[in-house]
Parts: sequence; C-alpha cells; structure tokens
Amino acid sequence: MQVTKQEAEAEIIRRWHELPADMRQTPDDAEAFAAHIAHQFDFHSVLDKEKLLGAWLMRELFRSREAQKAAEADDAAKTQAA
Repeated sequence: MQVTKQEAEAEIIRRWHELPADMRQTPDDAEAFAAHIAHQFDFHSVLDKEKLLGAWLMRELFRSREAQKAAEADDAAKTQAA
C-alpha cells in the first residue's frame, strides 16, 4: 500500500490498538507486530521500516502505560479524598 509516512503511522497505530490488550503489553509485542506488518506499507523513509514501525509502537505503548498510571493515581487521590 503506497502511503505517506504520516498515513502509515496513523494506520499502524490504529491496527495496533485493534489487537487484544494482552497482545500489546511489552516492547517485544511491539517489535513482533512491527515485523509482521512492515511489508504491508510502502512509504519513503531513510530509516529501516521495521525499526521505525517498532519505535512508533513502543512510543504508543509507553504513552498508554503513562495514561494508565495517571488514571490510577487519579483514582487513588479520589479514594483518599472520600
């Protein structure tokens, strides 16, 4: 599929979030998914596509973890205030 790098990133992250939660927990999961899907996208990049996709997915993984930690901290603060 011929796409821009930005279109590829958005689509890959969308597909990543479609996976069951237990399949997107670790950096190894991100790397495996990147290896699996890299051949499906054709866009210009000076970087190795598989590594670039893995970096996008790891960034998304860590963003999700940070959001989860923030939500847990918010819940804990609400519980203590009650």
